[in-house]
Amino acid sequence: MKFLILSILFIFIVYAQEINSTENPKVYTSLGNEIYANMSAIENLKQIEKYQFFIEKIDIYVKKVKKTKAFGYEVASGNRSNFKLDYLKQLREHKKLNDYFVRSAHDTLKLAIDTKDNALFIDIVNSGLVNTRANQKQIMNYYTIHSSEIDPKGIIQTFLDEEYALKNTKQYKPKTKAELQKEKVARLRRNDKLDAEALEKRLSEELRLKKEKIIQEQERELFN
Repeated sequence: MKFLILSILFIFIVYAQEINSTENPKVYTSLGNEIYANMSAIENLKQIEKYQFFIEKIDIYVKKVKKTKAFGYEVASGNRSNFKLDYLKQLREHKKLNDYFVRSAHDTLKLAIDTKDNALFIDIVNSGLVNTRANQKQIMNYYTIHSSEIDPKGIIQTFLDEEYALKNTKQYKPKTKAELQKEKVARLRRNDKLDAEALEKRLSEELRLKKEKIIQEQERELFN
């Protein structure tokens, strides 16, 4: 009996540690990573008024995903490697609801923009379920129009900071060989032009002095 209690306690401690681990089970990672990454974002949807009717469903989903994650650690460790297909089956079931909430988030973004619901707009943009990079232009266009009514916290502030940095940071771009050659030719032409102008000026001055000398000699001959 004592051994059974200790075993249960040990399993509970491991279970709690694994659930809170930042690393996901190293089996079926391409499927599992997406589900585990979105779990917190889906849970946070409960804070948005539009998703109040989904609170119970979200709580059940999150609880199941955490349980599956713990199961995944056991499978990955080799303790229950013969249950890999069972783990995969659970992931596929979770994927359906995961994809539903991701689609719903994108639909909600469109709804918020169409109805000009600024509160819903900023909440869903910062939910973590919207592909904000893919929708950056749409998001920033809406924000620009309604900027006086929206607090640009989170994602939008990040976009604003990036835009500011891009505008105020001189981007160094190495010149191509063709550009360097073009600059060299232009520089040589400028130098040739300056040399030609200096030569012309010198010849003109020499000619002027020569004429002056001839005139002076003629004047001396005339007055002598």
